Amino acid sequence: MNRPSPQQSRYLVLWLAGFSLTAVLICWALYANWQNKRDGYLQQHSSIVATAYRASVDGYAVTTRFLVDEVLRKPQILNTFARGIDGDKRARGELFRLLAPTYDELVKHGIRQLHFHTPSGHSFLRFHALDKYDDPLFDVRPSLRITNTELRPVHGFESGRVISGFRYVHPLFDGQRHLGSVETSLTFRVIREAMMRIDPERDYLMVLHQDAIEGVVFSDNRGLYAPWKMNPDYFVEDPHLTLPDSPPPPRAEVRHLNRMMAENPAIHAQMATGATFTLTKEWEQQDWAITFLPVLDVSQQLSAYIVSYAMTPYLNTLRMEFIYTIGLILVAIAAVFTIAYLLWRSLALKAMEGDRFAAITNTIGEGIYVLDAGGKVTFINPAFTELLEFNDKEVVGRTGHELFHLHNRNGIDVPLDQCPIYTSVAKGLIFEGEEVFRTRSGQALDVAVVSRPILDKEGQPDGSSVTAFRDISARIQMEKDLHRKTADLQRTNTDLLRLGEVMAHHFQESTRRMATFARLLRDKPGVNADPDSRQAITFIDEQAGRLTRLVLRAQRYLELDETPPGETAAGDVRALIHLTINASVAADADLHLAPDLPCLPLPQNRLHRILKIIFDNSGHYRRSDTPLAIKVIAVNHPEQLELRIADNGSGIDPANRDKVLELFTNLTSGNNAGSGLALVRRIMRLAGGDLRLEDGIDGGIAVVLMFNR
Repeated sequence: MNRPSPQQSRYLVLWLAGFSLTAVLICWALYANWQNKRDGYLQQHSSIVATAYRASVDGYAVTTRFLVDEVLRKPQILNTFARGIDGDKRARGELFRLLAPTYDELVKHGIRQLHFHTPSGHSFLRFHALDKYDDPLFDVRPSLRITNTELRPVHGFESGRVISGFRYVHPLFDGQRHLGSVETSLTFRVIREAMMRIDPERDYLMVLHQDAIEGVVFSDNRGLYAPWKMNPDYFVEDPHLTLPDSPPPPRAEVRHLNRMMAENPAIHAQMATGATFTLTKEWEQQDWAITFLPVLDVSQQLSAYIVSYAMTPYLNTLRMEFIYTIGLILVAIAAVFTIAYLLWRSLALKAMEGDRFAAITNTIGEGIYVLDAGGKVTFINPAFTELLEFNDKEVVGRTGHELFHLHNRNGIDVPLDQCPIYTSVAKGLIFEGEEVFRTRSGQALDVAVVSRPILDKEGQPDGSSVTAFRDISARIQMEKDLHRKTADLQRTNTDLLRLGEVMAHHFQESTRRMATFARLLRDKPGVNADPDSRQAITFIDEQAGRLTRLVLRAQRYLELDETPPGETAAGDVRALIHLTINASVAADADLHLAPDLPCLPLPQNRLHRILKIIFDNSGHYRRSDTPLAIKVIAVNHPEQLELRIADNGSGIDPANRDKVLELFTNLTSGNNAGSGLALVRRIMRLAGGDLRLEDGIDGGIAVVLMFNR
């Protein structure tokens, strides 16, 4: 076998080096892409957990508000509570007997605590701990202090003397007299169950910061808390299930994951900042996403974290896609079908995750109602009540069209069979549009509506529908304000243009007379013989001409907003450049044009004006020791097209390039008005583009016209 020659060996080494470098670059690019997809997917997990948590907590806030308004603010309850505040020792027992049935029902629905407090923040009656009362709570319960001093409802997470929970505290009044407050409290178990109803594929755990326990919990209840394996600064509440309403213990998989990630420094660092974050862990060939959601108390201090555990097969799909793609690229192109399959599978899984996330967030953020085939309301969500003020008892069973669909603001009724929403859905079509709804108080509300028919098992519309809507009043008002301001601006521009025309007329008339009188003086006998007189007349004539040019440039600048732009530029830009430069003071320049100049998105009359100004500047500021040269090329970018016109003239100092783009700025001592490049920039910006100045040929200047695609 012949050995390779030194040259062949060098080629082999270069080929291997090139192949290795290419492989490294491809692998790096694919790795960065994989990381971006992975991070975006984990961010979705964080958003899903945060949305489920907020929906669960806010949902029970509505329930508690209903309890307080309909039950606890009855005269008999308030009178009994008032007697207790005034010192009647029997009132505490009477209040317990009056509300014991209610409390039993609350317990069945997961509301564990019902607790009355005095205005000074002392416990009056704990239904869950009848033997503990009269203890001061303001120092350990900020929610009670806020409610009883600011006299407003407060809800959120807060540590307690017995056990922590989600508090809903409302002030109580007997007429104008402030009696104190009442609270209901939920354990994390209730919130956990609500979150799992929204997303049943997850498991949840809550851990409390040690500052939320120390000095707050009764000393005899301190044994209910145990340090958390992942972070010793946090504690697990009632891990041995001493209390009946504690959440069930984590699944075996969750406990194993906690042990695997114990003392992870990344967890300590992130939790110390109070951030929301998601980490991953692989166990028994399954990927898990572990999401950490901070829980703030009513004082907006970090008190706890909700930790979510979910299997994430999509992460494994992403990882395998990354490995397979690299292998297939390096091995052979024949594996394209495998790559396409993996890509399709990854996109499908991602779309499923996206749809589930959209379903959770969209159904919470907008008002939703469901109609049967007869147009009667069968369901509304809390956002419906918040937007239209109707509760479910006032709406369910009634015809929604007659109750809250106003259609317009002129008071003209529209029959149900002519309602665009109802008729579209009845035909099995989707309705999307803007309508006017009526609130319970009679106010008109502009809304954006999307209504879809509900399909039966055969995929056919059954006559019922589900409709989502959102308030767009602010947007419509903003559009009206914008229209008004635009009209005001147009009137102002018209006035300015008229003012410019009047001023231009008077300035031009004055300068014309100055020039005429200068010529008359020059023709008088003896004037030319006097050098001082001749110099003065020449100065008057030059300044009159300069003032005329200045007024003309200013008038052209103001006319740009009003002058019609003309037709679109012709495709032959080269011909227009030749025509323009021949009519300029740079007609003798050595012109170099790129062969592939494209059609520019600018009206031809304005492009001609721009080119004329640039070529005249090149001619005026040429160097005396070098023939003038001008080069025009086009540069294509993904989002922008540039036309670069460079010359070899005297150039512009980089420190002054921004100044020459300002109106009436002239860096020389000549009679130029200093408005040419400012006019060019004005034309470009009116067309949605811009310009910049950069180094040209051999110290000259280059004007770059930038057109957005």
